[in-house]
Amino acid sequence: MFAAARYFNDVVKTFRLYRDIFPHLRPNDLKKSIENKQLVWKNGVVIQFKTYQRRRIKGTFSTQVGDIHLQKIASQRNGYTKDVFDQWLEYLGDARIVLSVRQTNERAIKFYQKFGFEIVSNCKWNKDDGYVMVKVV
Repeated sequence: MFAAARYFNDVVKTFRLYRDIFPHLRPNDLKKSIENKQLVWKNGVVIQFKTYQRRRIKGTFSTQVGDIHLQKIASQRNGYTKDVFDQWLEYLGDARIVLSVRQTNERAIKFYQKFGFEIVSNCKWNKDDGYVMVKVV
C-alpha cells in the first residue's frame, strides 16, 4: 500500500493533474513522505499524510499529538479513489484524522463527508477560505 521510490514519477504526475488544487507541489516533500512511509500509492491513487508530533491550531480547532494529518489525495481518475481511501482508513484504525480543504472544493467536501468527516472550523490560506474537517472514530 505504501509507495515505493520507483513510483515517484507516477506520484508527481498524478498530483500535477490537479495544478489548480495543488499549485505549490514540492517533489522533495513527496520523496520524504515515501521514505517515511507516509505516502500511499495504489491503483493510480496517491494519499500523502503525516502524524502530528505536537499540537497545532488549525482555524479554531486544536490538533493533538498522534492525530493524522491528511495532506493531499489525488487520483488518475480511474475509479479507485473510494476503495483505496477506504483501505487507508481501515489501516489507520481508531486514529483521528484531520484535513483542511478549500471551501470552493465542493466535490472534495462531499467525498470526505461520505466517509464520516465533519467540518469543525473555518481556516484560511493566503487568499483562500477553507474548512478544517475531522474524522473521529
